[in-house]
Amino acid sequence: MRIPASSSTFRPWIADDFVGQARRQLGAAGGTPITWMFLEPEAAAVATTLFRRNGIASTSLSFLEEGSLPVPVHFFLGAYWASRTEPVEDCARRLARCLHRLTEVDPLLSTWLKVGRNRAESLRLRVASSEESLRKLLQQSYDEKFPGLGFRISLWDGRESSGVAMNVTCGSDAAVSPNVVLINLPLPGGEDLRLYQPETVRALFRAVVDEWDPDWAVFASNTMQDMQADRRPYVGWLTYLRTERALISKAQAGIEIASLGNGVLLTAGPNPLQVSDNDIKAAEAQLSTIELS
Repeated sequence: MRIPASSSTFRPWIADDFVGQARRQLGAAGGTPITWMFLEPEAAAVATTLFRRNGIASTSLSFLEEGSLPVPVHFFLGAYWASRTEPVEDCARRLARCLHRLTEVDPLLSTWLKVGRNRAESLRLRVASSEESLRKLLQQSYDEKFPGLGFRISLWDGRESSGVAMNVTCGSDAAVSPNVVLINLPLPGGEDLRLYQPETVRALFRAVVDEWDPDWAVFASNTMQDMQADRRPYVGWLTYLRTERALISKAQAGIEIASLGNGVLLTAGPNPLQVSDNDIKAAEAQLSTIELS
């Protein structure tokens, strides 16, 4: 598959189409590796980030050219869980509750549009957050040829270059495309800086974990993610791991441990914008003690 240079951006309709193609092709391939061909290294770098954040198995992908340019620091919240077949009504209910709680977190998270084929179409597709409206939108994504891919929706707030985008996959039992809630945040500046206040990030994180009950979740930047290669789960400023085990009594230096939902929450330092490499290493070490306990 060839991706032109014009696609090497994070415009939401391009990203949604690209990720959708990847899921469909991997589902049809049945585990056979797919070779992706890129005309420019920037496009390969963007594809790598998209695949990672959407939980698409990197072991099934092969890049002929990899990006070597530095990538700006982007922050995201990703929540991931393995095969969990759910009816569309349950997915719509989870999404409706999640959107309601995001509105309570900050007004910047109160307006959502469905990602269309282009910007003009997307700006006309305002999303009502009722369960019935969301059920209809999710049902539109259902593919009878690949029922295991579940239900999907991509949303954004209408601000092309500096807005918030959300991708959801729910009800999937496909190993190559697990369930995910991915919220990409704008760069921390201007009015968007308030989304990075520690209590705001915590409230956003709690809302996603409470409503979707993932296996693991993370609030991180692309640079934090890149430090950890292909580790799953990886850690960030906030890291959640679903576990029935008791909390670990001894915390690594700089790491706060607390309970959240059905698992454990790790916090690496007091501020999401001031996480050091040592904080990430400490969080990795802490997560390993929980995984092995």
